[in-house]
Amino acid sequence: MRKVTGVLAILASLALLLAVASPVEATGTKTINARISSFDDHQCDSSEWHFVISQTSSANAPASIAVRWANGAQQTVARGAISGPVAHYTTAANLALTVQSATAVINSEWSGQFVLSHGPCGAPGTTGTTGTSGTGTSTTGGTGTGTTGGTGTSGGTGTTGTTGSTGTTGTTGTTGSTGTTGTSGTTGGTGTITINARVSTFSDHDCDSSEWHFVITQTSSANAPSSITVRWANGSQQTVTLSQMSGPVAHYTTTANLNSTVVGASAVINAGWTGQFVLSHGPCGQGQVTTGTTGTTGTTGATGTTGATGTTGTATTGTATTGTATTAGTSGTTGGQGQVTTGTTGTTGTTGTTGAVGTTGTTGTTGGAGADQEGPAIVRLPSTSTGSGGMALIGAMLAGLGAYLLRRPKSP
Repeated sequence: MRKVTGVLAILASLALLLAVASPVEATGTKTINARISSFDDHQCDSSEWHFVISQTSSANAPASIAVRWANGAQQTVARGAISGPVAHYTTAANLALTVQSATAVINSEWSGQFVLSHGPCGAPGTTGTTGTSGTGTSTTGGTGTGTTGGTGTSGGTGTTGTTGSTGTTGTTGTTGSTGTTGTSGTTGGTGTITINARVSTFSDHDCDSSEWHFVITQTSSANAPSSITVRWANGSQQTVTLSQMSGPVAHYTTTANLNSTVVGASAVINAGWTGQFVLSHGPCGQGQVTTGTTGTTGTTGATGTTGATGTTGTATTGTATTGTATTAGTSGTTGGQGQVTTGTTGTTGTTGTTGAVGTTGTTGTTGGAGADQEGPAIVRLPSTSTGSGGMALIGAMLAGLGAYLLRRPKSP
C-alpha cells in the first residue's frame, strides 16, 4: 500500500512540475516609434501636430501616444478619431518647435505605419512689417538778440549810456502737418482654382490595403471641397465625397480599385487656399492588372445531310433445261457357233444444255453519308451447271454389262 501511495505522490509531483513549466501563451504588447523621416517630410499645417497609426481598430488602437519636441518638452496625446483602420492623435502644443520622437504601446501582432501626417513646417512664421506713418516737419523761428548800448565817455561825470532795447523774440515756427496715411489696397474678389494631389505621394504613402485615403489640409468645413475626382491606372475614375473633417484637415476615402494604382486626383477649392493635397495611405506595390478578353467560341460545323437509301434491285433466277440422254446402242448380231461378235457401243447421248443463270439484280446505290460513298456490291450466285462425266460413266457400265451377257455360255 505504501508503494502505491509513493507512486501516486511521484506522479502528482510530475504533473505539478509540468503545469508550472508549461508556458501560457498570452497576447503581448510592444513599443513602436513614429517614422523619423515623417518629422521632416509631412504635410504643412501650422495649426496642429497630427499623428496617425494605420492597420488598427477602435479595440486595438493605443489610447494615447507620447510626443517629445526639440526643447525637451513632452506630452501625452490622447487618441482622437478612428477613420476605418486609422487612429488619429492631434495636439496644438509647441507649434514653434520641431518634433524629435513619438512612441506608443500596441499589441505585438500590429504591422501598420506610425507617422506624423501633418504639422508646422520649417521655422515659425515671421510677422509682416507695419507700414510707416508720414511725419510732418516742425520749423522753429529764429531767436532775437538784444543789442547792448555803448559805454558813456568820462569827462567829468559822463552821461550814462542808454540801455539798448531788448531784441524782439523770434516767432515760434509752425508745426508741420501730419503726413497722409496711404490708402489700403483693394481686396480681390473670391474665386476658385483646380488643385491636383501631389504625384510623389502616389508611390510614397503609408501602406493600407483596405482603402485609398486622401487629405486636404489648411481648410475648413465651410471651404473644403465636397468631393474629389480620382483616376487609376486601369482607366477607372470615381468621384469621392468628403467623409469627415478633423480640425483643418478634410478626409476623402474609397475602397474602389484596390488592385490598381492611382495616377491622378483633383479638386476645386477657393483661390486663397495654400495647404496640401496628398494621398495619405492606401495599397502599396499594386501593379496594373488587365483582364484578358475571353476568345470567341468557334461555331460548330453543320451536320452533313444523310443520303437517300438506294433501291434494292430484283434478282431474276434463270431456268436450267436438262438435255435428254440417248440410250445405249443395240447389241451386235450373234455369229456362228463359238464366235462372239461384240456389238458396237451405242453413242452416249449429248448432255442437255444447262439453262443460263439468271442475272443478279443490281444493288441500289446507298445515299452518301456526307462524305465517302461505297460502290455497289455485286453478289454472285454459285454455278449450277452439271458436267458430262456422269453420263459417260453410265454408258460405259451399260456396255460392260452387254459384253458380259454375250460371253456367258448358253444352257443346252
